[in-house]
Amino acid sequence: SLGGTCPPTFAPSPGPTFEPTSGSIAVETTGCSDFTLAGTNDGTNQDVDGTYTFQGYYGGRPYYLRSDYAYYIYVYADIYWLLTDASSLGLTTYWWAAYFNVDTAYSPIDVTEWQASHENLGTYDSAVYATSLGGTCPPTFAPSPGPTFEPTSGSTACSAHTFDGTNDGFNTAMLGTYIFGGHYGGYEYFFSEGDDGTYYYMYVSEWSDGTYTYTQWYVSATLGSSSINWYGTYYGHPVNTGDWAVWDGTQWTYQPLVVSTSLGGSCPPSVAPSPSPTGTPTSPSPTGTPTSPSPTGT
Repeated sequence: SLGGTCPPTFAPSPGPTFEPTSGSIAVETTGCSDFTLAGTNDGTNQDVDGTYTFQGYYGGRPYYLRSDYAYYIYVYADIYWLLTDASSLGLTTYWWAAYFNVDTAYSPIDVTEWQASHENLGTYDSAVYATSLGGTCPPTFAPSPGPTFEPTSGSTACSAHTFDGTNDGFNTAMLGTYIFGGHYGGYEYFFSEGDDGTYYYMYVSEWSDGTYTYTQWYVSATLGSSSINWYGTYYGHPVNTGDWAVWDGTQWTYQPLVVSTSLGGSCPPSVAPSPSPTGTPTSPSPTGTPTSPSPTGT
């Protein structure tokens, strides 16, 4: 021996493992909003190493941005953590990836092996780790901007709500106050009147990428139309949605500061009471032809 401290037999943990509470919210016991991503590997895509900071929520999950604004880390389809270019949140062209697991890897510092991708082909040969730099550990799902309403609730005010917040300036005419209008397709819908007298609708629809089916809130000038301008994940009432995205003319852009806030009124059930409409809209029928791409997040 030439001296020095004896290292442990096994590699030290890259950070503590957070256990979820009942439901889906992480226990906020250790900082994890900021972290470094680094490690010894063969150099594949190694330029994505760096310091990442919690930004907000995408698809109901926390996402992170590198300090130089070059890369995002986010959860794709509740299956993978993906590290992508920061040109657009939600890209599926990735440079590093790791499995997402709500029980063991819902924070990047819980991931025990990040793997570098070779041209997005899914072949991996490298491993790196995220190390916490402190900060508040965000919950697994986006925190509700208001109370969570149950489908059978009739006591909590939620029929009228605002849909607004700091944004990038796209399709802002659709922001405003929305009033409960009835039921469409088995779910409640809301409407708002713009300054020019145009009516806008917020309603629930489903979209599938061929593998997964997503239930989402849509905002459009036509009730039931597949041509939409805003969308967010359906968590019951709109006040529970924290991941609104807007169509900017080219792509979907996440607007983390746009939320719905209850203004009071009777809370309608999430599913239409019997007898109920079968999905036939009371305003012009859906065209079935979108004028912009279906919401894929890209």
